This record gives sequence, structure tokens and C-alpha cells, in this order.
Amino acid sequence: MVLTQALPFVAGTSVGVLTIFTGVSAGLFGVLTTYPTLYSALKFLGAGYLLYVAWGIANFQFDNDPSNKHSAGFIAGLGIQVLNPKAWIAAYDGIFSIYRYLWRL
Repeated sequence: MVLTQALPFVAGTSVGVLTIFTGVSAGLFGVLTTYPTLYSALKFLGAGYLLYVAWGIANFQFDNDPSNKHSAGFIAGLGIQVLNPKAWIAAYDGIFSIYRYLWRL
């Protein structure tokens, strides 16, 4: 039962990772460096969302009532990946390390 409740969140994080890698490989990082205000907005939006998630974790109260079946969904998983600055940096490093290798060939 718990596994089926977690699947939408895991699917959201997977789609988020694909979104990030697609964006980076399509040149979105170049757009963000060309327009620093857009990059700053993404950083502040990501920091705000991570603070929101941290607040939710800090104020979480465990409920033993089995009728309460609230779980994080697809949008929460997608949001936590797409707004995570570390994921963007990792994608940038991964994609461009491949490009640097291919340019040397």
C-alpha cells in the first residue's frame, strides 16, 4: 500500500530529472547565463521551494490513523527536482563533460 502511494512522487522526480537534462542539453544554461535576472529568479524560486519543503518536514506530525492516506504526489516530486539548484549544476557538469570529451576526439 505504501509503495503505490510513493510511485507518483518517484515518477515526478524522474520526469524532473529528464526535464533538467533536456533543458541543459538544449541550451537553457546558455539562456540563463545570458539573462542573469532569469537565473537569479530560478535560484530564489528554488531556495524558496526548498525552504517550503524544509518547513513542511520540520512541522510534520506523524498520524497513525490508517484512513489518512495523504502522500506527496507527482507535482511535488517534479517541483523538488526542477527547482533544485544542485540538480541543474550536476546536469550542466554531466552534459558538458561529454561535450568536452567529444570535442577532443
